[in-house]
Amino acid sequence: MSRRDDRWAGRVAQGRRRAPPLRGRPEAGP
Repeated sequence: MSRRDDRWAGRVAQGRRRAPPLRGRPEAGP
């Protein structure tokens, strides 16, 4: 859970801070 949470939170934070997800699902993105 630690690794998944860290990676997911990092990607979501960057995507939300930089720009909204194109697909609408940050966790589904590459």
